[in-house]
Amino acid sequence: MADVFQDDESLCESIQVAEPLPGKELEQIMTRLDGIENPDHISTVAVEQLVSLLAGRVCIDGTEDNFLGAHLFTKFCPVWEAYLVKNPKIRARVDPFYVISRQPFPANFSEAVARYTGGARFTFTKLPSRIGNFENTWAFPNRDHGLHFLGHMSTACPNARFITINSSVQVVIY
Repeated sequence: MADVFQDDESLCESIQVAEPLPGKELEQIMTRLDGIENPDHISTVAVEQLVSLLAGRVCIDGTEDNFLGAHLFTKFCPVWEAYLVKNPKIRARVDPFYVISRQPFPANFSEAVARYTGGARFTFTKLPSRIGNFENTWAFPNRDHGLHFLGHMSTACPNARFITINSSVQVVIY
């Protein structure tokens, strides 16, 4: 199983930041990128600026005065995703992975999460929002960290059900 975590293409070196990235911080760069439809037309400088904002972030705050920057980012996502597909080393720097669990939970669910958080070598963030009837959403800086958690939880709680979202872009909370 250890070999699963040795894929350099997906190794995230970013330190996870639990707080949402305020959409307002994206406004300037996203205004400059607005209208670009071809991923080959994104400048290296723009890529580095965007990566420096997104690296380690698990979600973007699009509420209130953060709406415009978050909206422009969401609008730009298809172009950004196309760029990231062509550039896996850049994608690895901004590649969140989400694990979502639904109710009802097995009796030992909370205990299993607590055991994982006590000895985890991988970082993650529990998102504050409930999504539909899915009670818990955890965000990880990359796929490997999320799959490690999912493996632990699936073993500890075999009757629990999970959804995974492997995304090249962060969730935006509006």
